[in-house]
Amino acid sequence: MECGLRIECHDSRSRIEILRCGDASYSWFELHCTVDIGHGRFAGSNVDIQFLNAGLFLAELERFAHDRSLTPQLDGTYSSFLIFWCPAGSDEVMLSFSVGDAYSLGPVMSEFNLTGSLRLPQGVLDAMIADFRVLLGAAAHA
Repeated sequence: MECGLRIECHDSRSRIEILRCGDASYSWFELHCTVDIGHGRFAGSNVDIQFLNAGLFLAELERFAHDRSLTPQLDGTYSSFLIFWCPAGSDEVMLSFSVGDAYSLGPVMSEFNLTGSLRLPQGVLDAMIADFRVLLGAAAHA
């Protein structure tokens, strides 16, 4: 079974994609991010992430639709995260992210992260919340 969610920034040049893979007995997530700021392009992926607080995140994301002072945060393994927030005095929705992974080099652990923030298009939050409910459904009850 594979289920996915694609989040595009306001100018459609940058995106985050989350895929749920596996089956009812075990599932994991892939987290991919591509950022194009014109004079630079960045990409990061992790194809085996577990989200650690799916139920709490979904509840807070639903409240965020009506209370923009909240900052719903979805935490994942390898220091990966998604945080929704609004700048002070603005109704714009921002998404801060970190796509992380780690690699063992014998006695040394090397960590890698792609971090940043994207401005989301106006009017996509309600549909995105519904998509997150489907994507994280089973994980939210674990």
